[in-house]
Amino acid sequence: MHTQIFFKNYIILARCLSFAAILSGCSQEDIYPSQIIATVDGVEITAHQLNSEIKYNLDHNIVKNVNETIEDLINRQLLVNQSLKLNTNRKPEVIQELEDEKARIYAKVYLNELRSKVSLDDNEIIEEIKTQRPDIFLNHKTYKIETIKITNSVSLPLIDRIVFNLKTFNDVKQSLIDENLNFVVTTAEVPAEHMQDSFYRKYGNKLQTNQFLYSAIDNHPELCGIIEINDSVMTESLYTKLLFEKLTSEITSRIRTQEITRLRTISNIEYTQTVK
Repeated sequence: MHTQIFFKNYIILARCLSFAAILSGCSQEDIYPSQIIATVDGVEITAHQLNSEIKYNLDHNIVKNVNETIEDLINRQLLVNQSLKLNTNRKPEVIQELEDEKARIYAKVYLNELRSKVSLDDNEIIEEIKTQRPDIFLNHKTYKIETIKITNSVSLPLIDRIVFNLKTFNDVKQSLIDENLNFVVTTAEVPAEHMQDSFYRKYGNKLQTNQFLYSAIDNHPELCGIIEINDSVMTESLYTKLLFEKLTSEITSRIRTQEITRLRTISNIEYTQTVK
């Protein structure tokens, strides 16, 4: 049987909003309040799904317009339909994964309920956040990042020796050349709010040029280093958005810690097996 996809005509006309329009003030509820957007072999794709997917993309900095998002939902539903024909929803590992995800959602919703009752006007926490990440909030910076991917078949102990005996990214690059190792270099401009958290875990909140990270996944060594730091202009809207996100995250984290501590004192927890 051929796959049938039907679009509701009014969706495809002049209502293909861009993310710029959404960010300028149009709420998710304003986009498509109650329509069925498309059907895939009889399965409806709803406005609620579209709004949810748009919010997910915005939260994860995925830039797609509404038409592209609709196509993504259709493509996913095509795969879901085929998967269900194989009865994958009855597989124990799938059932377990769904239960795990359900538990995460329940916990998240409960924390959000607690957080909604707390004011976000905590100047003490705001100042603490600014101090933790001065490169974002006090003096917005952009980092020029260079990534080195070694293309040789090389033993990890050799790379370990090079990396751990040297202090700067420039020294590491020169040592790779001295060892006759081939590598591919790519560069990218990264604003402070998108920098890898692993940099901050290793170096704290004072990032400098020549600092680097080393990783080896499936025996493919990769080095990532800061080669330039520049001051950049942050718009007021971005500043407000980022501060709100950090503040919400920090307050939620504190609430979570306090609530778990409280619940552990009043709940009966028994460990039935010791995991070594």
